[in-house]
Amino acid sequence: MKNLKLIAIAVLVIIFLILVIQNTTRVSVKLLFATLEMPMIVLLLITAGIGVLIGLLIAMARSEKPEE
Repeated sequence: MKNLKLIAIAVLVIIFLILVIQNTTRVSVKLLFATLEMPMIVLLLITAGIGVLIGLLIAMARSEKPEE
């Protein structure tokens, strides 16, 4: 089961890297009243990082709950 999990993670990382490498054009991002211009690769990495942090926070919150 651990090998299957490792293979799935490796495949997802490879797909993500391909996606990032192919998206290097500059994009405008509107956030409330500000408009930022950045390469799409940066936006994708920021978004992925935020997603990982949210996932870690949820996992930590679930593991801290006492079992009933």
